[in-house]
Amino acid sequence: MDRLLTIRDVEQLTGFKKSSVYSFIEAGDFPRPVKIGRSSRWPSGDISDWIQETIQRGRSAVTKEVA
Repeated sequence: MDRLLTIRDVEQLTGFKKSSVYSFIEAGDFPRPVKIGRSSRWPSGDISDWIQETIQRGRSAVTKEVA
């Protein structure tokens, strides 16, 4: 079962500030939060998946540049 993360948790895990996270969301490049009342929470699995996908994209880009 996923833990629900706060924006502070997301900031710590990704290294991005709140404003960047919300900019990525608006651009469609980051998982949307689950709204609980007025609070926003992110399932930890969504954030873990995003981090892994971002790492893979970054590694693929470097591999393509070298080739």
